[in-house]
Amino acid sequence: MKKRIFALIMAMCLALSLLPASVFAENESGSDVVYGTYGTGTTWTQDKKGTGTIEYKTGDGNTITLSKKATPLVDNTYRIDLEVKTTQTTTTTPPGAAATVLVLDTSGSMDYCAECGQKNYHASGCEHYQEPDWDNWFPDNSVKTEETRLAAAKTAATNFLDSYKGDTAGVGRYVSLVSFAGSASVKCDWQDVSTTAGYNAVVRAIRSLSANGGTNLDAGLKNAANQFTKSAVSGISKDSRNVIALTDGAPTKSASHGNGTNGSWAINNETANTAATLRTAASVYTVCFGAAGQDTYPGGSTVDVFLEKNIATPATADTKYAYNAADSSELNAAFKAITTSITTGISSGTVNDPMGPNISVKEKPEAFRTEDGKAYTWELANGVKSTDGSKTTYTYRLSYTVKLDISGENFKEGEYYPTNAKTTFTSGNKTFEFPVPGVKGTIPSYQVKYEYKGDVPTGALAQLPADETHKMHTDVTVAAEPKLDGYVFSGWTTTDAAVSSDGKFKMPGQNVTLTGSWTICSDLSYTVNYYWNGTEEPVAPSKTVDGQTFGARITDTDEVPISVDGYTALKNQTCDLTIGTGTNVINFYYYKNVTLTANSGTAVYDGEEHSVSGFTSAPDGADFSAVTVGAKGTNVGTYPAQFPEGTVGTVDATEKYIVAEAKDGLLTIMPIGSIVVTITGNTETVTYDGDEHTATGYTFTTKNPLYTEKDFTFTGDATAKGTDAGSYLMHLDASQFQNTNKNFKSVTFIVEQDGQLTITPRTVNLSSESGNKPYDGQPLTRPDVAITGDGFVAGEVSAIRATGTVTNVSDGEQPNTIVYTTSAGFKPGNYSIEKDEGTLKITPVTDKVTVTITGNDGSMGYDGNEHSVTGYKVESISNPLYTAADFAFSGTDSVTGTDAGTYMMGLTPAQFENTNPNFENVTFSVTDGALTITPMPLTITAGSDSKAYNGTPLTNDTFTRTSLAAGDTLASVTVTGSQTNVGSSDNVASDAKLVRGDRDVTANYAIDYLPGTLTVTKNESAKLTAEAYKGVYDGGEHDAVVKTALSDLVDDSVWTYSYSLDGEHYTDEMPQVKNVGAYPVWVKATNDNYVDLVTVVTAEVTPATVLVTADSHEWIIAVKDTCVSDPEPALTYQAESPVAGETPAFSGELSREPGAERGKTYQILQGDLALADGENFLASNYVLQFVPGELTVKARDITITKTVDVTKAFVGDKLTYTITVTNTGDVDLQDVAVVDEMLGIEQVIGELKAGESWTQQFTYTAQESDAGKTLVNTAVTGTKDEKTLDQVDSDGTEITQKPVPTGDQSMVGLWTATLLISAAGAAIILARKSRRSK
Repeated sequence: MKKRIFALIMAMCLALSLLPASVFAENESGSDVVYGTYGTGTTWTQDKKGTGTIEYKTGDGNTITLSKKATPLVDNTYRIDLEVKTTQTTTTTPPGAAATVLVLDTSGSMDYCAECGQKNYHASGCEHYQEPDWDNWFPDNSVKTEETRLAAAKTAATNFLDSYKGDTAGVGRYVSLVSFAGSASVKCDWQDVSTTAGYNAVVRAIRSLSANGGTNLDAGLKNAANQFTKSAVSGISKDSRNVIALTDGAPTKSASHGNGTNGSWAINNETANTAATLRTAASVYTVCFGAAGQDTYPGGSTVDVFLEKNIATPATADTKYAYNAADSSELNAAFKAITTSITTGISSGTVNDPMGPNISVKEKPEAFRTEDGKAYTWELANGVKSTDGSKTTYTYRLSYTVKLDISGENFKEGEYYPTNAKTTFTSGNKTFEFPVPGVKGTIPSYQVKYEYKGDVPTGALAQLPADETHKMHTDVTVAAEPKLDGYVFSGWTTTDAAVSSDGKFKMPGQNVTLTGSWTICSDLSYTVNYYWNGTEEPVAPSKTVDGQTFGARITDTDEVPISVDGYTALKNQTCDLTIGTGTNVINFYYYKNVTLTANSGTAVYDGEEHSVSGFTSAPDGADFSAVTVGAKGTNVGTYPAQFPEGTVGTVDATEKYIVAEAKDGLLTIMPIGSIVVTITGNTETVTYDGDEHTATGYTFTTKNPLYTEKDFTFTGDATAKGTDAGSYLMHLDASQFQNTNKNFKSVTFIVEQDGQLTITPRTVNLSSESGNKPYDGQPLTRPDVAITGDGFVAGEVSAIRATGTVTNVSDGEQPNTIVYTTSAGFKPGNYSIEKDEGTLKITPVTDKVTVTITGNDGSMGYDGNEHSVTGYKVESISNPLYTAADFAFSGTDSVTGTDAGTYMMGLTPAQFENTNPNFENVTFSVTDGALTITPMPLTITAGSDSKAYNGTPLTNDTFTRTSLAAGDTLASVTVTGSQTNVGSSDNVASDAKLVRGDRDVTANYAIDYLPGTLTVTKNESAKLTAEAYKGVYDGGEHDAVVKTALSDLVDDSVWTYSYSLDGEHYTDEMPQVKNVGAYPVWVKATNDNYVDLVTVVTAEVTPATVLVTADSHEWIIAVKDTCVSDPEPALTYQAESPVAGETPAFSGELSREPGAERGKTYQILQGDLALADGENFLASNYVLQFVPGELTVKARDITITKTVDVTKAFVGDKLTYTITVTNTGDVDLQDVAVVDEMLGIEQVIGELKAGESWTQQFTYTAQESDAGKTLVNTAVTGTKDEKTLDQVDSDGTEITQKPVPTGDQSMVGLWTATLLISAAGAAIILARKSRRSK
């Protein structure tokens, strides 16, 4: 026992040690999170006893608990947990409740295909259409039930319920279902779909919808409006009330118009009025399904436009209320969008949660809304409901993650910063403050790293600075730059921090990586020298190569010996230099080049051997003694003195010279005798004519007459050709002539004169005419040109003309220049052209020229200022060649004036002078100019005034005037006029006087007096109010207006009332309302002394409710073939009318949930049962409220069993049969009987209740006739009406003859008895042991 207690204590200690320290810690400084509030101010104050939770008493016995807590995470981030708990002692409408009416079209067209819109068969291209195989298969392309618009609408509506009901049961998400076709009815009254029962009820109602009839959207909307008057949703505000109206066509019926077939303006108007009334109670969403673009009636708006403009709530900046859907996919999307719109608006209150100045939201939930990233709002929805006795609590939770910004230099470790500004919860008109956490942040430390970028030279890593660690905001000094021979370091740079010019930076809130790179020295050089071998004497200027990189290797591919005139570089010189930071030198060595020339000689053949040897041109100091050369010969011919092969490139013994060239010599032995042949080419001269010409041939001469033209050959072309002027040679050369006669040992050909063709230029003489004329404004030309001499070759020159021109006398005498146009083939060198150009001249006009001039006139109104007119215009000139630019004006062309009057300019002919030398006789006719100042228009308008009638005269001695000239003053005006009665009269002004200082300037004005108007208007202070009739349809007529009242009257005069139903046509008769509808009535009150007063009120008659209750039924069916089922009962109902004398009429019939399964209950549904017009009954005055019934399926069934006690028996043995009859059905059975022919039984059982059994035993003695048989007999049971029957065969019993007993058989019996006694004894012993052990 002690051990057990000790173990328990140890376990408790272990559990306590595992709890976090925060469980035991108080809210005090030192912890990561504290709590505080803002109160009425704007400064957060820590509450040392704060826990992050505040409870408020609302004064009505309810409480609101607000909690905001912060939990530290990592990297200065915190999770904020918001919680709102509202606890109510009683509640009828839970927070977040909403009410939505689904108004669904069930007209006949809703049975059309949801995708292609076809009625009976799918259109080709529809997703349900199956292409036929014309040879073997013809698919069924009829529109199936599950493919209809109604099926799609049911799916969309059910999906809406799934989202709309929320995640918490019992939160008051109410839904009502209204269907409309030719009429409308409530298929399902208000159900809270957040509960399973409510959800199932609405789903069943949706599934029961069927399509038939016209489109009475008006009735559907009236039913929806009536639903909002019911107590179930009376506590839900308009903001949480919604209607979703779906239709697939134009309205074809309304309360007062239409037959259900065609639309009209009247139907649309009445339906729109109903929708306007509905919108005062709820937000209305519309879905146009497959009818966009379809006209509501000829000339009317389309269905989609009608729904958007007249039915749906007008769209706002963030909410859309009218949707179009062409197919089922778009329908689901529309319902999804509507669901989002509705559920987003369901709220139990609003949390306003602005962030603190150092706080940013890192992770937020979808429900958290913001516009600026700092202030957030949270609309409370889908609270978790819990109950405790009479108290109900709704809990709303939301979490998000924030980060404390510690990046500012003024941030202080250990100081608390509020996570939020003042956070509030607003519900209705009350606002409550949340506690706000205060959190601490830790200034982190970050690393400063140094890295090389790019290639890193050997030895650089040893100089890389070590990593450093610094806290954010601390000052950091950048490490010194490393140094390395042959490399330049770029310096340390970073983009992670701002480094100052002195190499310092503030540590930012991140790691800082400083990088630098090594640049190998590339400004080094090397020098290449070129020396005469064996000396330091340069053979070429040295070369210095800059821009070399440290460590670069200069090899034979970079530098080789250059070519130097007169020198040859030594062979096999190699280059292998590594660039260092010191002096880099490469030397190349050269031999001086030497040319050796072998000696030559000439001799005449004399039969003796001749020879030549040796060479010249070896420089002093060179030793080429190893080189030999020479030649020998006897017969006529030439013998070369050739240097041995390999002589070129031979280096002398001093190793300073090299044979660069070896010129061979020649030994020549000449024959005896020689002749000379002289060649002379032919010549020819022609004049250029554009054609090609040719000169050919030559002549030859020699002193030896035996040598002829046959003794040599000519291989050239003795032809000279040309087209243009010039000389063309044959280019004869002696080498073109070869001796072919061996009798002459030496024949020399000399070309004394080359052959030549000469083409001389053509001579062309061109001459132009001279001319003169008096000035006429037109140019004088003489374009003709005379051509003499050889002339031009055809096609080379065209447009030969003289271009000289002269127009004015002042142009003087001008040359008549000759020009011409040449073709592409023209060449100036082919011609010798001479020009003889004439002259052109203009003489002055001597006829008289008259110039008519008129001075400018100016007219302007008096304004008290000085005005002027300047200038003149030339009216006419007798000679059109003479212009205004041809004369000068020397007078004054201006005049000034101030007062009204006329002032002359003073123009005369003497002031105008001719300046054009083309004219000698010019006269001027001048009309003087003038300035006219007209009186200034002045309008004086008597003042106007008005007032509402009060019986006293209305006067006004004020006036207004138009502007005066600056400095002028209106000294006086007389104003008279008076008006007492309602009406108008003139207020008249007269006798004005104007002055400028002491001077009367009235004459400078043209005064127009305009009267004012004195008006006494009707009194507008009166007000009219009216009250319209509002009631539920009761079969009687009612005055549309039940009360009127006037206020703010100024007298006791009599008023007249009239009424209008359209705002235009009024009558004294009071309008009456009876049938359901909204009836706008304009009320007008009139009095002569007052403005007409008009107000409009709407009389409303809402539908009465016809309660239809479906009768419940039982249907008894047979379970087995031997039983008989009852016919399915007809579906009936009871109807109650609220108005006496009006018996409801109906169309359609009830339906039920499909199925006929025993033991199940099927709901009896409204089906297409709808109110219809009948005798003394108008369906539109009522709404149908349906109470479903139930059809219970029960079974009629009976079962009989028969057993026998033995399976083998002897003749004479008794067999006992047990017969059991059981009512296995669900209904009581009457007159039950059992028949068994073998047993001779015909027993009446009588009544057998459901589940009750009857059992009885019967005996039968085996007969001799039964021996050798197996007895199987049949028992039958059933009811007297034969609706229930069953039969059964007994088990077989084998009947044999009884045998004669023998000894062996007696022993068997004895042994059997003994064995049984032994077994019994053993059983007793075992039983006693068992009791003792117990």
